[in-house]
Amino acid sequence: MLQYKSALYVVTLAECGSIRAAAEKLYISPPALSMYIRNLEKELGVPLFERTPKQFVLTEIGERYFLYSKKILTLSEAFQQELNAYHRKQVRVCSIGLYRRRGNHFMVPLLQEFAQKMPGIQFDLQIGSKQELEQMLENHQLDYMLVTHMLHKPGWEYLHVCSDELLIICPEAMQNMTRTENSCPYPILDLDRLSHEKLISPGRKQSIYPFVEKFLSEYGRNPATARTVANMEIGAQLVSAGRGYCFTLASYLPSFFHIPGLLFCRPRSLPVPVNWSLGWTSQVLPSGQIRLLREIIRNRTEEMIHFREDNPV
Repeated sequence: MLQYKSALYVVTLAECGSIRAAAEKLYISPPALSMYIRNLEKELGVPLFERTPKQFVLTEIGERYFLYSKKILTLSEAFQQELNAYHRKQVRVCSIGLYRRRGNHFMVPLLQEFAQKMPGIQFDLQIGSKQELEQMLENHQLDYMLVTHMLHKPGWEYLHVCSDELLIICPEAMQNMTRTENSCPYPILDLDRLSHEKLISPGRKQSIYPFVEKFLSEYGRNPATARTVANMEIGAQLVSAGRGYCFTLASYLPSFFHIPGLLFCRPRSLPVPVNWSLGWTSQVLPSGQIRLLREIIRNRTEEMIHFREDNPV
């Protein structure tokens, strides 16, 4: 008989190809997985896998078992999504996706304020990458997502939350290359004074990348030709070590203050705007509650943006 656990184990082993890799993915020990597969084959009376020193390969009947198992897993996931949606309607759960960099300093204060101002709703905040959260939203595993975007995705609705700005992180030793203006809360270090060879670019999958790319293109520079890091924390650490400069957002600054020797600058006199929006594919909350949600997120974001002014480095 095909059971969910058997289907999951066989599919995972077939896709991973080895007991060790499959066991790690399933969070069980390799001997336990190996014994389970042997007992399953004994129960069925047929071998599902051919064993080689390096790989497990499906037999002919194993291929059939694999195909039916995939159907079981797909149906189970579909039902789980419907069940989650049903529970959200029953207990008024609202799930919101946050980028990892934002969520680390954002999550607990938001939950506290939600509990005070929107007590009738249980909020579930999910942290992930831009791609992970977008996929979850489109699969109806999230209700809303706090997103930076330059283009509207088809089928999405957006509500502007607040404005942020693009900043450059430089080594503190470059302070003498900056200038100040009364109306600007940051020192200004014009991009023209920085070598493109020293640029540490965000990866293409990072949410900040399109804004960096657009800004650099105005100066005839291409981030694709620069060194790339897929994590802002690593970029900031490289800057601290004097290895170059990178970009970030004003609202992310509190998450970098533990790194010594950093200087946060505007790359020109006028701010380079980056807008935050709530995005969704199906409206869960009434319009009035969405506006209150926006207000809470906006206030918290602005606190983070102005954190540096209140706590200068």
